[in-house]
Amino acid sequence: MKIPRFAKANFLRTSSLAAVGWALILNASLVTAGPVDPPMVDDEMAPSHVIVIEKTVITPEIPPRPDIVALADTTGSMGAVIASVQASASAVMATIAGSTTDPYFAAAQYRDVPAESSPPLFQVDQDLTDNQALVDAAIGTWAAGSGGDTPEAQLNALYELATGAVSWRVNSSPIVVWFGDAWGHDPSNGITEVAATNALVAAGIQVIAIDVGSLDFTGQASRIAAATGGVFFDGATPDEVADAILASLGNLPVTVVPVPVGCGPLVVEFSPASSTVISGDPVVFDETITVPDDS
Repeated sequence: MKIPRFAKANFLRTSSLAAVGWALILNASLVTAGPVDPPMVDDEMAPSHVIVIEKTVITPEIPPRPDIVALADTTGSMGAVIASVQASASAVMATIAGSTTDPYFAAAQYRDVPAESSPPLFQVDQDLTDNQALVDAAIGTWAAGSGGDTPEAQLNALYELATGAVSWRVNSSPIVVWFGDAWGHDPSNGITEVAATNALVAAGIQVIAIDVGSLDFTGQASRIAAATGGVFFDGATPDEVADAILASLGNLPVTVVPVPVGCGPLVVEFSPASSTVISGDPVVFDETITVPDDS
């Protein structure tokens, strides 16, 4: 009797929250990973026979099916950064689309409280969409202005994004790319750093924080990036923001989980059960296949 030596397995990817010391995999964020080598092996196996196959999963440079929200501080000191992002937004989205699968983009901005003196407190300029022209047009509406004192209202903005302000897709890789030049009020519009971080973690959102000034003056931005399994990019100039976005997207930690599908009556197990790497790195698993005793 000839039995396939390899039963097809789906490899799923999620955001890892190891950065905050939790052994947590967010099932809501599982997405299909890259190719598997070897993809299939055939062999003759007798009842009770066991074989072990080394399998390598090739992860993409940028997590697949990303939902990417660009979140900008648009207060008065951000003019040069906003202009740089507006000039490069279309090219950045095109590069991302060429490096991953099925990306969606959105644009949002924040300033400070009270909202009456520096509107908008927070605003989604374009919800998540695969129409890059709409997102580019929304980013083109950004203009630097107002802001009041130095600290801004990013904690409120991050909390809003984590709790329904945009339409995150099921089984996507949710990412907020946040850039600013000033630390945030804590609390901000009643939202503390702890509340914002917990909401982001609960939603499985990874935060890329790009500091173009003093965004991390109190350590707030780097803590949020670390807690969400994201990336903190320090000391970017206005002209470096586009490159910082692309570099950070290619340095997100991801967890690959092998899941056997349609293998019966074979028993298929993997070691390790999961593996966390930087996106773009290969992951090696030992796949153990056992043929049941037919007695």
